[in-house]
Amino acid sequence: IAMVIEVGKLFFVGRVPNLDNVVLSSVGALVGVLLIPPLAATPFARQHTRRILVILIPCIIAYEELSPFDWIRSADQIPFRVALIEWLPFSSYYSAEPQAALFDLAKKLFLLGPLGFLIAAGTPDVSPQKRQALATAAGLLVGLVLEAGQIALQSRNPSLTDVLLFGGAAWAGAVVFEHSSAIGGYGIPAPDLSRLVMYLRQNRRLN
Repeated sequence: IAMVIEVGKLFFVGRVPNLDNVVLSSVGALVGVLLIPPLAATPFARQHTRRILVILIPCIIAYEELSPFDWIRSADQIPFRVALIEWLPFSSYYSAEPQAALFDLAKKLFLLGPLGFLIAAGTPDVSPQKRQALATAAGLLVGLVLEAGQIALQSRNPSLTDVLLFGGAAWAGAVVFEHSSAIGGYGIPAPDLSRLVMYLRQNRRLN
C-alpha cells in the first residue's frame, strides 16, 4: 500500500515520493504482524485491554499535536505565544483550503473518536447521556492540555478550535458506541421471536 501511495504521488503536483515512507510503513506492518498478536494474547493484555488502549490513544494524540517538539528557549516568549492563541472557533479554517480543512477534521475525528468509544464502553452502568457527557469532557480535557502545551512550541499555534473538535470527536465516538451496542443487542432488547411467530400464525389462520 505504501509503495502504491508513493508511486501515485508522481501524478500530483507538489508531491514527491519518499522511500523512507515505504520503509517505515513496511517496518510498522511487520511489527503489527509479528509482535502485536503475541502481546495481545498475554493474560495482562486480555485483562486490561481497554485501559491499555485508553493510555495509548492519548499518547498517540500527544505525539501528533506536540511534534516536532521544538520548545521555546526562554520563558520570556510565553506572553508572545499566549497572544497568538486563536480564540475565535474555526478562524484558521476560513482561509484554509477545503481539502486541508477536511483532512484536519478527519484526522481529529479518527484520533479522538476511539477514545470516546472506549470511555463510553468502560461506563456501562450509567445512562447514555452521562456516557456521552463523560466522553465529551475527556476529549475537551485532552484538547485543553495539549493546546496549553503548544504554547511552549515554536511551530504550533494553540487554538480553541482544536479543543472543541477534540470534545466533539470524543462525543461522536460515544454516540457510535451507543449505536453499536443497540445493534449488538446491548442497548435495545432483542425482539421476542415467539410472539412474532404467533402473530404470523394468527394472520395465516384469518386469511
